[in-house]
Amino acid sequence: MKNKFDIIMSEHSDFILYEILHHKRHGYTLEAITSAENEFKKRAIAPANLLEFENTIQAQKTHKIQKQQKTTEFIHKLIHFGKQIIPTQKGSISKNLQSLSLFLSAVYLIHVVSNASSLVTIIFHTSNWNTPTLLYIFPFLLYPIAIFGFWKIKKYGWYLTTSLLTYSLVNIVFSGITTYHFYANVYQETNLFRVLTQPNFSGLIVSFLVLFSLVLYLNKKKTVSYYGISQVTGAALILILFSSVLMSFVWSSFY
Repeated sequence: MKNKFDIIMSEHSDFILYEILHHKRHGYTLEAITSAENEFKKRAIAPANLLEFENTIQAQKTHKIQKQQKTTEFIHKLIHFGKQIIPTQKGSISKNLQSLSLFLSAVYLIHVVSNASSLVTIIFHTSNWNTPTLLYIFPFLLYPIAIFGFWKIKKYGWYLTTSLLTYSLVNIVFSGITTYHFYANVYQETNLFRVLTQPNFSGLIVSFLVLFSLVLYLNKKKTVSYYGISQVTGAALILILFSSVLMSFVWSSFY
């Protein structure tokens, strides 16, 4: 008596039928297995071919297991690397500062790669050199010096790193202002919640929170004292930089 699976199983290759019957039976109904068995018996496949099928399936399983193991190892390495670059140990200021240095280095490299084409264009086309382009490229030159000094627990490292992160924070704030201004004037959108939930604006918020947290951490009492800097001096530097750079951005854009 034929069932609805007879035609389907007759169209399968010898290998697929063998795989269904010997390794994937649990994934098929009783009717489907019956059709597969009947079709398999009709073909009278040679034992040597059956052995070849089994070897192929075992090799596929071994490859899958090895791939899963490599994926698991890679994830563990990522987690371990993340623990190294993100300061998580309370009370271990030296460990936290080293982790922060690695984190800043990783972010810097990602930033360089993502802006590689622009940097190459500016560097190799001196005719394009002007004040805006030099201001754009200047932080890329200072960051390695800043991170190195920060890693070596040098005062200049703290000052440069804090100044550059504050400058980046001002950029984010200014970008937020101009983005809101764009939505308010171009799209006539004044609903603050709708503006804040726009993809480009939400990305700015995340960047702001990260940078703001880093700047706060750099001016913590334990951090500045480790570099031999007064917390008042650090706070004054941050406030002066933030306000002066932001005002210069606003002035150059709207006046």
